[in-house]
Amino acid sequence: MNQPVESYDDLKNQVLALLDLPSDDLDADDNLIDYGLNSMQLMQLMESWTQGGIELHFVDLAETPTLNAWWKILQSRRGVYS
Repeated sequence: MNQPVESYDDLKNQVLALLDLPSDDLDADDNLIDYGLNSMQLMQLMESWTQGGIELHFVDLAETPTLNAWWKILQSRRGVYS
């Protein structure tokens, strides 16, 4: 699953694919845990993004599991550690 996250749409599409949801079912501020995201899937996303050069920790994503929160984190960390 090592896919780059270069846009908000990339992020949303990766999460939707993982949760097997249609795009209209998910709002940017919805809690992804409520849609069935589990810790293993969270780790899978985190690992993929870390391999893409974005330094993350589990708590970074688990603390606020929404697309908007994750996009802000990914934008702020992009290129900082690569």
